[in-house]
Amino acid sequence: MWRAATSTVSACDYLGEKMATALGITSPKYQYAIDEYYRAKKEEEEEEEENRMSEEAERRYQEQGPQTEQPDGSVSIVNITCELEREPRQIPDAAAFPPNQLLQGDVRISTPVPS
Repeated sequence: MWRAATSTVSACDYLGEKMATALGITSPKYQYAIDEYYRAKKEEEEEEEENRMSEEAERRYQEQGPQTEQPDGSVSIVNITCELEREPRQIPDAAAFPPNQLLQGDVRISTPVPS
């Protein structure tokens, strides 16, 4: 009797495992909670490490004191404004410029021939 019961339980366990694999329900029911726990634990450890390093750096700085003189940190702001005055534009007289000799050879002017 005991042997029949254990073999029946083993068979059901085997079949249940195969069905779960076939249906895709093999992941743990609360895996998201486990993942969240480990993520939060890792973040806390990183934050503790960062705080420890920051405190250690601050302690070293206070022991050594400032090594170089820094400027006082004051900032001067200079405002520069420029005002432009518009001058009247003068159109140059065309007669003041001599004709360009290079352009005259290229331009062909046809004059009507009297008949």
